[in-house]
Amino acid sequence: MYVNPIIDENFPDPTIIRAADGWYYAYGTQTKRAGVIINLQVARSRDLVTWEYLGEALPQKPGWATASQKIWAPHVSEHGGRYFLYYSARPDGADYLSLAVAVADAPAGPFADSGRPLLPGPGFTCIDPMAFDDPATGRSLLYWGSGFGPIWVREPGRRPAQFSGGQYGAGHYLP
Repeated sequence: MYVNPIIDENFPDPTIIRAADGWYYAYGTQTKRAGVIINLQVARSRDLVTWEYLGEALPQKPGWATASQKIWAPHVSEHGGRYFLYYSARPDGADYLSLAVAVADAPAGPFADSGRPLLPGPGFTCIDPMAFDDPATGRSLLYWGSGFGPIWVREPGRRPAQFSGGQYGAGHYLP
């Protein structure tokens, strides 16, 4: 039986997966611990009750967002033994957020950014990504949306920094 809080630290925007190694992994938004910025946090558990804090999942900020303290809303999915960390970040010098993806060979990371934004702004719309593998069709889909706006969906491409049909595009809008 669990007793709240299960992670008694600042761990916003959590997402949890069960990895092939049998552990559950939780990922959380950027925070500061003991005066040190943690870009994206990771913890693990065998039972979803007792959690072990592992620290930093994304040790290097993306090269396009090195000055950003806005690395938010992680979501992780596994495909072909690799782990894809979708998140939002504010590009250097920008006043908007972008969707981003980083890849790792292990669920705890370290994750490495793909090298460029997956999809830029505008404003606060490219946040809160969530990957979904549709068991009915076998398609992978990436949903996102925030900033008091709509939900969007696109099919990721075969390369992690690209959507099907090209890197950028209108996507599909769900009213």
